[in-house]
Amino acid sequence: MKKTLFLLLLASLLSSAVSAQAFLSRVYIGGSAGVSVNSNYTDIAIHPIVGYRITDIISVGVLATYQYTYGKGNDRKANHYGGGIFWKAEVPIIPRTIGLVAHAEYSFLNSNIKEKDKEWSEFNNFLPVGVGLYTQSGRTRVSLVALWDLFHLKQYDSGGPTLRASITF
Repeated sequence: MKKTLFLLLLASLLSSAVSAQAFLSRVYIGGSAGVSVNSNYTDIAIHPIVGYRITDIISVGVLATYQYTYGKGNDRKANHYGGGIFWKAEVPIIPRTIGLVAHAEYSFLNSNIKEKDKEWSEFNNFLPVGVGLYTQSGRTRVSLVALWDLFHLKQYDSGGPTLRASITF
């Protein structure tokens, strides 16, 4: 009886370990970062992500954002932080090498802004959607996606997209 109970417990633990390993093999991490500096402003940003491949093509995940901006002309400093969720489809053109990406996310950003003697906070929601290309080597994927924020289209005078380059492992 004890032997049977021990074998059942061992089989259960092994099954759980195999299930956990299968789950973790579909998890990926990555993100993007950027620095932009000119004579008028400085912008530094980091955007880490954790995703899960539901299928070989479809994945979902969570993202975080931190961004620091400084406007030299108006002495404006801002710390922006937030997060969100995303959905991504990656369709191979050349298997395990190059493919198309469709991306959509909902994100929010809280901004603490200080300009001269004034301080305030702002909260914004974003809904960027877009398409692009990815290249793959093993588990590593590098993508370049053009995104249009559907919540703030009128703020873009040119109507042009934001380009986002990212890497995942």
